[in-house]
Amino acid sequence: MEGLRSVFIVFILGQFLVLWLLRDSDSSLETIHGQQGSTPIPEKVVVWSSDRTNGKSWDTNSAKVAIRSNSIRLDYAGAGTKICGVNWASWNKDATNDVSGYRTLAITLRQVGTVPDADLTLTLADSLDRPKDRPTSTSVNLVGNGIAKIDGEWRIAKIALTRFTQSCDLDLTKLWGINFSCDHPFVNFEIREIAFTRESPPMPQFPREEPYQARGIVGSEVKHTIPTAIYGACELSPDQIRQYHLSLVRWGGNRSSRYNFQNGCDNAGKDWFFKNGGGFANDPRKTGWFKFLRDANAGGAEGYVTVPMLGFVAKDRYSYSYSVRKYGKQTSTESGQPDVGSGMLENGSVVRNNDWRDTSVEAPPEFIAQGVQAICEEFGKSGVRCYVLDNEPMLWHQTHRDVCLAPLTREELWNRTVQYAEAIRKVDPNATIVGYNSWGWTDLFYSAYDDLPENRPTRPDASKFGGMPMAEWFIQKCGEYKQQHGKPLVDVFDFHWYPEARINGKSPYDGHGMDPALNELRLRNTRSLWDPTYRPESWIADMTRGAAAQPIRRIREWIDKHNPGMKLSLGEYNYGGAGSITGGLAQAELFAIFGREKLDSAFIWTKPEGTQELAWKLYRNYDGAGGVFGEQFVASSANHPDLTIHAARRASDNALTIVVINKNLGKECHLELDLPTRAKEVQGWCFDQDSTEQLRKLGKLPLDTTGDLPYNFPPASATILVVK
Repeated sequence: MEGLRSVFIVFILGQFLVLWLLRDSDSSLETIHGQQGSTPIPEKVVVWSSDRTNGKSWDTNSAKVAIRSNSIRLDYAGAGTKICGVNWASWNKDATNDVSGYRTLAITLRQVGTVPDADLTLTLADSLDRPKDRPTSTSVNLVGNGIAKIDGEWRIAKIALTRFTQSCDLDLTKLWGINFSCDHPFVNFEIREIAFTRESPPMPQFPREEPYQARGIVGSEVKHTIPTAIYGACELSPDQIRQYHLSLVRWGGNRSSRYNFQNGCDNAGKDWFFKNGGGFANDPRKTGWFKFLRDANAGGAEGYVTVPMLGFVAKDRYSYSYSVRKYGKQTSTESGQPDVGSGMLENGSVVRNNDWRDTSVEAPPEFIAQGVQAICEEFGKSGVRCYVLDNEPMLWHQTHRDVCLAPLTREELWNRTVQYAEAIRKVDPNATIVGYNSWGWTDLFYSAYDDLPENRPTRPDASKFGGMPMAEWFIQKCGEYKQQHGKPLVDVFDFHWYPEARINGKSPYDGHGMDPALNELRLRNTRSLWDPTYRPESWIADMTRGAAAQPIRRIREWIDKHNPGMKLSLGEYNYGGAGSITGGLAQAELFAIFGREKLDSAFIWTKPEGTQELAWKLYRNYDGAGGVFGEQFVASSANHPDLTIHAARRASDNALTIVVINKNLGKECHLELDLPTRAKEVQGWCFDQDSTEQLRKLGKLPLDTTGDLPYNFPPASATILVVK
């Protein structure tokens, strides 16, 4: 027995020695699916190269692919978005690649020609069977995300795989193809290699400049409460909702106007050939509203749920509005579906005599009330859940012209609001009802009817009401209703806002790349929401005659005047920039604006992507252990325009939390920060141009002899300080 015991001890020690020797070996414990004992994955896997010219392609008349002996050639010609693709597995499901252990897609490519600002948009494809209208991955632009430019030199574009999985259920264990789309009318590219690597892609960098000096002051008095609903988003998983401690998440968009709770189907409207879709599950209560609320509740949040007020919803998931056989030849048709038309005739006019029964059934207030009743039966009645009365109704005559060709007047909007809100209130008396839901600047002032070209000179709809801005008139009507009935009709006023400014043909929302002018515009244009001194850098300046837009403060004044107590929500916004650090910085700045300006809720469309997500981590989980920015707003100030200081006390431990945003892209900020009381300890976390997907812990920061904080904040950075 003693001899056996000795052998056993030697065997065990030997196993520990082997593991100890392997602990630093290059990929010994990082394996496919992360399982020890599985085959270790290499640093790089190449799925296509000039040495491995495998695969097949698909293309169209305007986007051609040629797989050659030494490269893949992409040729684009024609207007609009053109798309083609390569399937390196040759459509063989047994030849797919498991890249779940990798972090980066790396593509070696060049432009064949000298087209300025040439770019490609990529999507990845897996081998799972999906409906044709469900995307397999998020679309990602190359320029500004993985590469600075595409010119005649061979360059390697590196993009984080997480960018492709953020909005879709892409299966990285069964990858087999990549699609390339392009908006440039005539441009050609060559690709020499498509690979996946384990390294994280670098963040694009702006050039460094000399530092600047600044001083900041943080007050001591709590001014108001910052609602957690300002950190809202759409299309988040329960884990993401829980990770960022969100209280309210949104379900909306153009398709929601045509959602039928009885079959789970909807219609894409103008976004995609006015075609029905959805309804992917056998049980409608596993889709749409019901799946959304189930996921929201599982993450600890409530729903901001759009309910149709348009009057028509999808009858099935297959029908479409503009049959070429039925309504004649049209300017475009769905790829591979020659009968699915756009509703635009070749002479430039729209189809006006289509039958709404082709796609839809009627959805009067009673029908929507039945849907709300179904929600209440499954999830109970609630005073927190929000029912949002449709989506951007002053655009219905464009987005849903197949069932609503006539543009709305303000009275038609009000009448629908009364009918649908009262029907919902009967079913769920304590629910929060959200109304108006403007698309932007114009319909804060004028109805869709007034904005017809022939009506713009006289604005007949506004003239009937003394020229009062339509949003102010709506808020006044809500106030009158509350006085007459002793209860509100609409609890929350909702507006949408996107940056309209453009530079070199690009807007902050959809522009990408490292052009300093574009990125500085993205950061500067956040002021359009609130700043009375900021002159709009867009067509809005023509409507305001150069005055500030400041919709948050403007709408708040109307509410205070006509309907005190009404809440204000920014139901949809996005300032873009996911591929550069300014996406995260702009989002961090927006959270500071929302908190200071007393917004009650706000929702990015659709969800944080790329660097934008760093702002959620900064405010809602800075340490990875649930650390959040405070909810008791404290006034603060800075003496430099490139610097934002945003502060709040946290009720749970009375810690003072401070976000410092250095918006200068190239200059470090040497900041002297005056704190309200002598600090004992300051901890910091930040993101900047050296960040990838996580915040960097700064640890304890040195204080001066008075307990204030002198610190050098990197260029293009956002930092959270926790002061105790």
